[in-house]
Amino acid sequence: MNVRAATPQDMDELLRLYEERMDVYLQYESRQPHYVENQAAWQTAILEWIEQDNANVLVVQRDDQLIGYMIAWVWKNPPFTYPATIGMVTELSVDGHCKQGGVGTALLESVSTWFREKGLESFEIRVPRRQAIEQAFWRAVGAEAYHDHMYFQLR
Repeated sequence: MNVRAATPQDMDELLRLYEERMDVYLQYESRQPHYVENQAAWQTAILEWIEQDNANVLVVQRDDQLIGYMIAWVWKNPPFTYPATIGMVTELSVDGHCKQGGVGTALLESVSTWFREKGLESFEIRVPRRQAIEQAFWRAVGAEAYHDHMYFQLR
């Protein structure tokens, strides 16, 4: 198992993992009606993020197959907010058919190193509320909820 930065050559496998993640997510989330159309936009964004200094797209590779990915960011907070800069993980996906444990932990170790290299002491994680496996992973490694991120539909 090898953790490394994603490359454009990983796009087919990244898309496969993204689709698997979205299939689970869409079972309970109705706010993604244009998921199929968004796939192309997601791919375009990934290719841009791979090149950005404030983004990190990590993959876990076993043999010739990707078995997980994580997308992380360094974001500036609004003025007068502490800390001024934060780390943020916005996506974590592990192949649901993968029999090898430790994929999430390997990604966590790599992203933690990257955040430390950026001068950060902690990071936040965006985890879908009903994504039970992902929620359980983050809690098991010591992440704590500290505020709710809510959605309000304008009518």
